Amino acid sequence: GGQAGVFGLSADLDNEKGDASLMSWRPHTSWIGDIQFLSRQEAGANLLLTASNDKTLVLWDCSASATSGKLRIPKKLATSKGFHTGGVFSMHEAGGSVVSAGKDGSVVHSRVTPTGFSLLHDFENMHGGGAAGAPQ
Repeated sequence: GGQAGVFGLSADLDNEKGDASLMSWRPHTSWIGDIQFLSRQEAGANLLLTASNDKTLVLWDCSASATSGKLRIPKKLATSKGFHTGGVFSMHEAGGSVVSAGKDGSVVHSRVTPTGFSLLHDFENMHGGGAAGAPQ
């Protein structure tokens, strides 16, 4: 799977290796198509959304992380299931709504909920090939 990382922007976040990596982990079983912090965050939360060729979107909480060696790993909150039958090339979230585009030619509109994802609409076979970009 693809490697994901969250980096700090301040010099005081540097670790002994000289980089500012706060978290690094393999969030999916295949490559990552897109990654984005949610536009609306609850107090104290740092929610992150990833999309992958493994056909899923995953919601992560970076503020509720665990440690693995010297690195912190965010807590997995939810995984989308069955939204796409092919890999997810891209996604975009705004105000809790997520639009994702996949290899299967579908564009999916879903909502991030406290318990995961809620499917709002599946625009199947919008065109002959894969959908390579989600509208922003």
